[in-house]
Amino acid sequence: MPSVNETDMEEVIVLQKHMYSKPKTTCQCCGIEFIANRNDAKYCSSSCRSRFWLGKNNQRIITLTVPADADERFIELLKARVTELKAAYLTPTPVFASQPEVAVKIERKIFESQKETYQYLESLGYNNSRLPLVVNGIFCDVGLNIKKTEEGWETEVKL
Repeated sequence: MPSVNETDMEEVIVLQKHMYSKPKTTCQCCGIEFIANRNDAKYCSSSCRSRFWLGKNNQRIITLTVPADADERFIELLKARVTELKAAYLTPTPVFASQPEVAVKIERKIFESQKETYQYLESLGYNNSRLPLVVNGIFCDVGLNIKKTEEGWETEVKL
């Protein structure tokens, strides 16, 4: 039978463990219960923290995957294009009742080889295009989208 001192000591150890244990809380973004490292933690992960902030501030993230062999020039062109698209999206376009709507003609073609695709693009004046090499990879330029599919390269050109 344990002595009074041993029982009291066990209670003190249990209280100390409870006092220093990490608190359970609920993530404000995804709603799952998690064990927090800090008493003031609100989110289960940095992803949830970012997602919550973006949703609260009406922001979006676009993730682009580029080939490992992409050179710095290509990456800078891609960044410039994303900045250009963002500026165009944020700039309101004036609507004039007197101007008739102009129909935009879009030509879509699928090519089986890189050579055919490059020849077609060069015939339209696109000399600096890069073809994506992975399935679902996309290259975008002004008036041009190229998507790598299982069948080949799908081009979409505004004429």
